Amino acid sequence: ELKPLEDREIISLFADYKVTRGALPAPDIEPSVDQISAIAQLARSGGNPYADFAIFGPHGRRRVTKLSFTSFAFQVESGTWKRSEQPGPPDFTVWLKCWMVFRTAALLLKLVCVERLDQYAECIRALAELYGPHCWFIIYQGDVRMRQEEFERIRREALVWLAGGEEPPAGVFNPAKPWDYVFAHATHRACLLSTSPSPRDA
Repeated sequence: ELKPLEDREIISLFADYKVTRGALPAPDIEPSVDQISAIAQLARSGGNPYADFAIFGPHGRRRVTKLSFTSFAFQVESGTWKRSEQPGPPDFTVWLKCWMVFRTAALLLKLVCVERLDQYAECIRALAELYGPHCWFIIYQGDVRMRQEEFERIRREALVWLAGGEEPPAGVFNPAKPWDYVFAHATHRACLLSTSPSPRDA
């Protein structure tokens, strides 16, 4: 059950954002109160602040329309590809619009530093450019699995390293602000894919 943040906290978050960033966020990247509250509720409860970009995006106060994209699955029996519609943004351009709303929410709540967020988005852009629009459904599924499943695993592994008195292998980890480390580690893994030879160049 969503518990909206109080109006005074929302105002405080935006006021601090203006001081830090120099201006208030543009309307197209401004999350709604419900969107901010949902991300805050997840993070403050110790959960992964995952946002489903099929429904999380610009102008959250308006009627929610579920986005979808086309994916293909190979049918072994017939030797053909089956086309289906899956929930999510249909291309990188729409993904980026959703991402910018999440980015603003993360900055408002001080969950992740701006450079980590921008590096992750740049890796997704590089993958989309490298493999082309016909592979977008694979790239987006990878993004979802990373943010929804692997983020929590990365954080847990870092906490295990700390419990053993050691620093995690991917760098400094701050339990009070874990998502900086998680985004950095995830971006490093994604960038390894973006530096692979393009199948179009083979």
